Amino acid sequence: SEMGVLGLGALLWFLIVFIREGMRALRFEKERPQKALLAGLLAGTLAFLFHNLIDMDAYVPGIALLWWAMVGIVMIKVSNQTKKEKK
Repeated sequence: SEMGVLGLGALLWFLIVFIREGMRALRFEKERPQKALLAGLLAGTLAFLFHNLIDMDAYVPGIALLWWAMVGIVMIKVSNQTKKEKK
């Protein structure tokens, strides 16, 4: 609400790309432990977002930092998966 319509648009775009790419990486991951890790990270990030529909924990820096760390790990996995597909 503090960033207006453009901020909402950017957030929605980010979430759509994040979920789409995360699910694509999950679908193409071959190793079972890596697939479980990726599924857990995706579930954790989405659970955080759903939880914040009711309770605003995103303002607590430690919790927000953990969420962004999980998002970063998922995006690293997506990047590695994309590199494997190009080989």
